[in-house]
Amino acid sequence: MLNILQNKLVPSNYQNLIWKPDNSESYDKFTQHIKYVPPSPVKNIEKDIKVINTASKVSKAKKNILAPLTIILIESNTFRDYEANIKEKLVAFITTNEFSKVFGITKTSEIMSGIVNNRWNKSTALFISFLFEKSINYNNTIINYYKNSNTSNNLTIEIETQN
Repeated sequence: MLNILQNKLVPSNYQNLIWKPDNSESYDKFTQHIKYVPPSPVKNIEKDIKVINTASKVSKAKKNILAPLTIILIESNTFRDYEANIKEKLVAFITTNEFSKVFGITKTSEIMSGIVNNRWNKSTALFISFLFEKSINYNNTIINYYKNSNTSNNLTIEIETQN
């Protein structure tokens, strides 16, 4: 057995078994060995810079209003990937009979349209106040589901909609 193995193995000075070939370009192409090439000097380029008077172009800036589902995801510390799943769970929760007994049929339908269309309305603000026990400033009126609670400890979410 030993004689067979010795006859099959090639001596170590045999050049075809060397893993790095004589052609170093192909070796460098498929390995991470990189030869350092110093960067060429960059010419100094001068450009004319024009300053535009921005004071005359001041426009009314729009506030970035977060959508109801975004507020729900942020307040519940949930990833954005679960937005559709949370929307389905909220719709299932809103359609229960107990929910419509507490909020009434009209408010329930307004909350449902606000959640499904991801838009603000007064009922959606009331629902989020109920859900997270926080007061919400909606169109400069503070909405709080829990009237007897101390709102100084709660976070106020400000929402201004443009009609």
